[in-house]
Amino acid sequence: MDYRRYSRLTIAFHIWGVLKFFFFAFLYLFIFNREADWIGYGRIIAAILLILSIIFVIFKWLTTTYKIDEVAFYLSEGFFTKHKRTIPFSKIQNVSRHTTFLHKLIGKTSLKFETGMSGDGGTIKFEVVSKEEADHLEDWVEKSSRKVNVSAHEEEKVEEYIEDRKLHFAASKKDILKASMTSLSFLLLIPALVSLFFMINDFINVEKEAEGAIHFILSAWWLTTLVVVFLIVASTIFGMIKTYIKYGNYRIYSDDDRIYISRGVLDEVRFSISKEKVQAVEITQTLMKRILRIAEVKLTSAGQTGGGDSSMETSSLFPFLPQKDAFRLISEILPDYEVAEEMHKLPKNALFARLLKPSWIWIIATALLYYFQPNVFNLHIPWWLLSLILLILIVLLRVLDYYNSRYVLNGRFIQLKTGSLATALFLTRRDKVIEIEMNRGPLEKILGIAKITTINRAQPVRHTHMYGVPESFRLAFFQWYKKRGSEIELK
Repeated sequence: MDYRRYSRLTIAFHIWGVLKFFFFAFLYLFIFNREADWIGYGRIIAAILLILSIIFVIFKWLTTTYKIDEVAFYLSEGFFTKHKRTIPFSKIQNVSRHTTFLHKLIGKTSLKFETGMSGDGGTIKFEVVSKEEADHLEDWVEKSSRKVNVSAHEEEKVEEYIEDRKLHFAASKKDILKASMTSLSFLLLIPALVSLFFMINDFINVEKEAEGAIHFILSAWWLTTLVVVFLIVASTIFGMIKTYIKYGNYRIYSDDDRIYISRGVLDEVRFSISKEKVQAVEITQTLMKRILRIAEVKLTSAGQTGGGDSSMETSSLFPFLPQKDAFRLISEILPDYEVAEEMHKLPKNALFARLLKPSWIWIIATALLYYFQPNVFNLHIPWWLLSLILLILIVLLRVLDYYNSRYVLNGRFIQLKTGSLATALFLTRRDKVIEIEMNRGPLEKILGIAKITTINRAQPVRHTHMYGVPESFRLAFFQWYKKRGSEIELK
């Protein structure tokens, strides 16, 4: 197969991105300051930059090509200096799709293949591709990576593969409601309304005209209550709608080799990750999630999860899982991972060590408070009292971290739980740990405790710490890791 260019619609999508980037600049130059004397030069510069950006988009499309065979993607870009890359199918770890509202209008989608290499060098992305071609590319890569012979003219329907997938979780309306409350997205409407008021005030100077109306609202308690209730209801509805648009139709599937996640109403996101590439599992809970008894299950992958696109959130199975479903999902989706329900508490010496260690945050903050002696809300609070309050908070957080911390070695698995207000439970297999660290200072030697660290492949490399484990566990941890040599195959 010869090199070929990406779809011509890729140009339109990139130009649309350029126009969005320049939108607010053009509003400022051509609308809000249209009568300013100096604005002419700004308009000329903005217009030149816009034209150059569009030319660059077209030039990049003309000089970027690709081809595919049975084993790899071959990418070529550049005009004066050609830069070529080869991405073998065997190195591809994550596959994701993002179907925006604009994609839906033209019946297309975007498709991204990611490897474990950092940066853009390990990613190939089709910005605009038909859903049928995306299905074919995804199936072709999956089959070829399994070393199955595939004909270049073979067209298999994606439904045949979906039938082999098992549905593990589908977000209900109750889950979406909890998600909207936990994410606090309903609070986003309030600053938006305040910003809108000040924006209107800047242009039409309604402050004097509105002064009488605001005074009337504040003086009428029933009207004030009505306004507050309206804002609460409107913000709650706004948060639910925003969360539903993002997390609606959330589904988690799996087959023997991969995990599949799909979500979104207007913008649809589909993602798959190889089970073999999962290095660790993490269950996290913020304070709000602990109150609502929900959790987030995250997967640490050997490759990039999401390619840096925060909108994808592809490392998370679901950010708002019912707590009872978290362990069930791990055992169903990743049967090679075992979650231990019983874990060991840290010894009391670990609490003493935490309390005795100096807090640099408190030391620096106390020095700043003594020097500036700030007047907080005109309450005239002494600097030493603010320092004392900060010290109490730090001590409380350290105590909570001690009581929440747990550890256990479960066969070939290690399980660590840390956190104060928010908690994180980390689970990994021995063969997935590439390195360990064990540290003891003079204080830790006296108290008979140590700090251990596991290191896993990820982008970036994942370090997980546990401070305050007893000396007996440190020795058992070292012996546990020595057995890794019999479980891995050196290539």
